[in-house]
Amino acid sequence: MPLCGATRKALWVAPQGGKTIFVDFSTTNRQPRWGKRDMLLFELYPYILLLYFVNMIVRKATYSDAPIIWEILQQAIEQRRQDGSDQWQNGYPNEQTVHDDIANGYGYVLVNNNDIWAYAAIIFGIEPAYNDIIGAWLTSGNYAVVHRVAVCDAVKGKGIATLLFYEVEHLCTAKKVYSIKVDTNFDNRPMLKILANLGYQYCGEIFFNGAPRKAFEKVLANHE
Repeated sequence: MPLCGATRKALWVAPQGGKTIFVDFSTTNRQPRWGKRDMLLFELYPYILLLYFVNMIVRKATYSDAPIIWEILQQAIEQRRQDGSDQWQNGYPNEQTVHDDIANGYGYVLVNNNDIWAYAAIIFGIEPAYNDIIGAWLTSGNYAVVHRVAVCDAVKGKGIATLLFYEVEHLCTAKKVYSIKVDTNFDNRPMLKILANLGYQYCGEIFFNGAPRKAFEKVLANHE
């Protein structure tokens, strides 16, 4: 389901099992219109309201977005430092990384009412680091890669990264790509939790920029 345009919906995610429902809001009083099934799900699972959004889109990044993207990445770099991780502490990513992403068509931003809330590099092609996995990928065909996911501090903890990953799935299916591969640091607990909740399967270990990373894949449903 594309989360874009002039929509009023709420995303609810069950912490265990990654179950998800989308609830329409009234355009007059902005209160949820609950159906019986929705109420049953709400009673059975501890759903958390992650976000109420209007006019949210995911689009390709432009060079004019670069300063804000770099600011968001710097916030993420600092958060990783405070977490005691060595991830992103060696000069990568940097401003040139952002410009290269945009030049190559990899950079995407999640925007709400013209405010950039999150960034990711989404690559529809081969990631050389993934060719030598200690383990095994689920599939061997075309895939998309997600790198450099970062969320603005102002909206951190509101499920924005989860929302971004749902949009990645939409972009993939629109391009008839039904596999998404991701890697992350062994101590990146927030990302590991997101991947688990969204149904990504652990496939093994890869090396990215000389450092070991946990590798995950999600196979999307092909409805053709």
